[in-house]
Amino acid sequence: MDVPTKKPYKNKYLWQGWIFQLAAKNPSSEKKEKRTLELLQSLISTYDLSPWVLTKEIHIEHGVASHSNPLTINTRHNDDSDSLLSTFLHEQIHRLEMKYPVAFQKAMNEVKGIYHDDLPRQFWSNRRAAYRHFIVIYFEIKAIKQLLGDVRAQAVIDHKDKNEWIYQTIVADMESFTRMYRKYKFYIH
Repeated sequence: MDVPTKKPYKNKYLWQGWIFQLAAKNPSSEKKEKRTLELLQSLISTYDLSPWVLTKEIHIEHGVASHSNPLTINTRHNDDSDSLLSTFLHEQIHRLEMKYPVAFQKAMNEVKGIYHDDLPRQFWSNRRAAYRHFIVIYFEIKAIKQLLGDVRAQAVIDHKDKNEWIYQTIVADMESFTRMYRKYKFYIH
């Protein structure tokens, strides 16, 4: 689970029941963060994201890795709204672990039983994070396929530069993952 950070967010924007906070460390980062804010508002207005939204308080910060607690989105996808949508959903879905801790742990244990010996070396230092990502990424893929369609969703997946092996493993066998996770009743699309 991501460790909460306490950072001074200078700019707070209230919009249609959402709270957006920008770090705005300097004028350059503030400009990028405002662009991410505008894109997120556009995505929220365009798509029905309600099945995947677990928090409406969003921090936007240039130069950090996106993470789920507190939900923080970086500015790296300001030129690719499909990837921004995917990242936003990914971080929202991470919060399933807080909402359904017992079911999430059981699903992680099942993933561990199947993939423990197959994990590439890059995941060995934090296997727990890898097992967690099998769940998060599965629901992220389902969400972006539903929202963007198969072709655009696959383009997003093909451009992932983190956890690529997990994405490809899930895409290759979505049906098995669907059967596996259905019994845990996460109550998400």
